[in-house]
Amino acid sequence: MDASHTEGEEEDDCELGKREFWDNTYARELQNLHLNGDEGEVWFGEEVMHTMVDWLLFLLSQQQKNDKSIAILDVGTGNALLPLQLAKLGYSNLTGSDYSAQSIALSQHILQKHGQTHIKLLEDDLLQTCLTSSFDVITDKGTLDAVGLMQDPDMNRAKYQQSVWSLLKSSGLLVITSCNSTKDELCEEFCQSTEDRLIDAASCPDIDSHAQQKHTVQPHLFLYVDHVRTYPKFKFAGIEGTKVCTVAFRKLP
Repeated sequence: MDASHTEGEEEDDCELGKREFWDNTYARELQNLHLNGDEGEVWFGEEVMHTMVDWLLFLLSQQQKNDKSIAILDVGTGNALLPLQLAKLGYSNLTGSDYSAQSIALSQHILQKHGQTHIKLLEDDLLQTCLTSSFDVITDKGTLDAVGLMQDPDMNRAKYQQSVWSLLKSSGLLVITSCNSTKDELCEEFCQSTEDRLIDAASCPDIDSHAQQKHTVQPHLFLYVDHVRTYPKFKFAGIEGTKVCTVAFRKLP
């Protein structure tokens, strides 16, 4: 979260971690769709979405996965615009999931409008997922960010990681786009082993036992693959960065 936010803005941001906020948002967007055809906000903007999709296709081609029937799950799908883009490119085995019933209702209307009703839409809470299928690819555009704004974010981010790992096929790809975490922070979170975390905690005498437990709960579930390198960069206080990052991880056994 940007340090320049005021206290009030921080409180508004924390609303993004509440189901009620998303239910209200998608109910409003569904009403707007009926009134004027507006399909709602593209989270992070259309340019980021298209970059994410194009880069995913590049990754798949690099791994010689050119079969457009591979199973792809978009978690926290919102208005389902990301799987819709993949469908327009010929991908046929697409699923969007979201814990908001209003998201699913909005997505159904949008997909009907575009004649892409073969995309499966499932109401599902990723942190306690009931999905039984497994997927070659999972995409996430902002969902992990929202999870990090829930109460007890460490526990919920751990649940997120366990859930996506369980839903991926062997060597499946997880592609995350985030505005609240850097590439290095995501790599540390998803690729650091339990042993490494124990060492980190033990090397910090000021960390109490409860904090050490939080730093040791995650096993080594993923391997870093690559990240998008084409987002516009900026410098602040001598540090170079981007407003968003997109990182790919491969599931480990």
